[in-house]
Amino acid sequence: MTGRRSRGAEVRCGRAVVAMTPGDAGRIDFLPPLPTRRAKLQRVWRNGGERKICLVYRRPFWRDQGLNGTAVTDLPIAHFVVDNSPPDGSKGILLAFVGTAASGEFHWDDTILDNETARRDAFVKDLVRLFGPQAGDYEQYLEKSWIAEPWVSGVAAVRTPGVITNYTDAASAAVGRVHWAGAETSAEFESYMEGAVRAADRAVAEVLAASPG
Repeated sequence: MTGRRSRGAEVRCGRAVVAMTPGDAGRIDFLPPLPTRRAKLQRVWRNGGERKICLVYRRPFWRDQGLNGTAVTDLPIAHFVVDNSPPDGSKGILLAFVGTAASGEFHWDDTILDNETARRDAFVKDLVRLFGPQAGDYEQYLEKSWIAEPWVSGVAAVRTPGVITNYTDAASAAVGRVHWAGAETSAEFESYMEGAVRAADRAVAEVLAASPG
């Protein structure tokens, strides 16, 4: 039997699945303490601080031009653009990520990082350059900022050289009755939705294999 306690509740269960990044899991107190490799991995793990920005259109107009809505560029804000429209094409959505890089190719100045209106205007300008004047006729601008999230420390993992090789399977190897899930524990598509699904399947299989009956 394993127990987990929060300010609002105390839960006792046979096994626990922790679906958090190793960096965020470091905020949990484990008794007995975690093995050294796992504890150190949680200390060195870093998550990226990015915003997901979207422009919503009445329809995915770029498809009329035979375009798939994907672009990799050196434009001021839209470095990587994808078509995030629903499968039925009832709305058109173009999506990009704005990070916090301070130098190199992927650079966003403080005006872009700190001002939502500036981000929106720069994004629209870049999309007009990529997809034509129709890109300026949008219905809605949306943002999701992981920088402002109180319960997670970021989005896709950013790891320094040596983290994977030094800590090998510590991100996914079960510790007693504690099993690790979440996109960051997947051997394939790590940090992305496909990886999250694969990690969930693995964690469930581990629990079922370890449980009697």
